[in-house]
Amino acid sequence: MGGFAFKDHNVSSATHSDYNQVVNQLNNLFTATRAAGSTQRFESGYLWETTKELGDLDFVVQASKEVIISKVESNPKFIGYKRSGNTISTLFKTRSAKNIQVDLMPTSNVDDEAWIMSNGSNEIKGVVRNVLICFLAMLKSEIDSSACEREVKWTVAFPGGIGLRENGAPPKERITDPARIMQMLGLPNQISDVEIARSFEGMVSLITLDNSFVDRFEDYAKDKWIYKKQLQMFNTAFRYMRKSIVQKKCNSTF
Repeated sequence: MGGFAFKDHNVSSATHSDYNQVVNQLNNLFTATRAAGSTQRFESGYLWETTKELGDLDFVVQASKEVIISKVESNPKFIGYKRSGNTISTLFKTRSAKNIQVDLMPTSNVDDEAWIMSNGSNEIKGVVRNVLICFLAMLKSEIDSSACEREVKWTVAFPGGIGLRENGAPPKERITDPARIMQMLGLPNQISDVEIARSFEGMVSLITLDNSFVDRFEDYAKDKWIYKKQLQMFNTAFRYMRKSIVQKKCNSTF
């Protein structure tokens, strides 16, 4: 993702109008699709974002990787594709003859994957929330390893969900249901909690925070390549967490 799969082509940023064209085309090709990541900002709930442009458009598609490739190959609107992991990056020609990158990710449940691939909020993007989810999975791994007296490794994929890595091999299956993921990570998991957890700020509100937790999360996040790329946003997230601790302490005194 990120609009860099077709460096040998003249690729343009995507407008809201381009988004609508792509959605119409995908709806004709597949049973169900949902916007993922920053592309969710072009959905109806974010109409104030429609004047902006995105480097590419991301969608989760209810179809196998093989079916997606077959549909793309036979549709003249898509003039090329590349495979990268679980993503099919395509080159889509708009009505104005502009080329834009559209990334398609296969899934069996578009609603679950759209939650996993949440955009986040205006202040703190979904990528920081994803790192927090991975951190919580690491903490669960530590707890389960201690209880089982052997190494237990839970990993999270975006898209893909949470799964158990055994003997160094990738998980044979992953859980994508948001409520089950939150339950496994030790978070409240009612319908309202699942909705709240679409953003980093919402997920933080569901965690029992203290300074040692934030310290460990900071160390964990700073070790990720995305931290240097999104330095300001992560630092904003760290400040938000520490401010939340102070706020909760103040509220508890009343």
